[in-house]
Amino acid sequence: SWTDKPYSPEKRRSLTQAHDAIKAVLAKHAKEGSNGLRKLLRLLLGANSEHYGMGLSGPVFRREMSVLGGNLSSEESQRLFEHNADPTTGVLTFDRFAAAFMPPGWADSQYTIAAARKAMRQEKEAMFAKATLPKRPPPAELDQPWKALQKELHHRLNLRTKTTPKRNGMVLCYRLFSKEQNEPITFAVFTRALNELSMTFKPEAARALFNKFDRDKDGVISLLEFQKNLMPKDITE
Repeated sequence: SWTDKPYSPEKRRSLTQAHDAIKAVLAKHAKEGSNGLRKLLRLLLGANSEHYGMGLSGPVFRREMSVLGGNLSSEESQRLFEHNADPTTGVLTFDRFAAAFMPPGWADSQYTIAAARKAMRQEKEAMFAKATLPKRPPPAELDQPWKALQKELHHRLNLRTKTTPKRNGMVLCYRLFSKEQNEPITFAVFTRALNELSMTFKPEAARALFNKFDRDKDGVISLLEFQKNLMPKDITE
């Protein structure tokens, strides 16, 4: 357990001298990357790979400075802490500690290391828990209104034919669009069928979907085009 070391300097020093002395001790620890400084970082930064911890209270500051070899008296420790701690919370945060006691650039380097460790941890977690990865953004095509309309159309046709043999199901689906004998499925016929299926759509989305189905661009969805693009894929044989 930690016990306060007796303070016995050769002569009384100013607060500035005490400040410079502890800065020199901490600079040496920073250069060597000591375990004691890493422990202090956990108190200041919080958990591994996180940027902010709770900070240091007065007694903890005194204890950690003594553990690191800073020869501060109780009075010096208290005055240094009060001078640099956050006046609102009474806590010495990482940013305040770094600005007051550590070499220039040290804080930025610690933030960089913490961010790199966090990214590495997330990458490792993703390797073993792919289900937690954010979904990839869909291709631009999936964001188009006609894509949602196509999905809904296939769903409704599938509901009408899922228990129907394929031959009968194809005739049933085709007759939803082509009411009369050999009536060509033009855009007007196509939108009429969408309305009869009680589908909500915008004209531009319907036009885009019709153009996707009309592969030969002759203005009509042929029987072959209908079979390839509109027939549900899971009709029972």
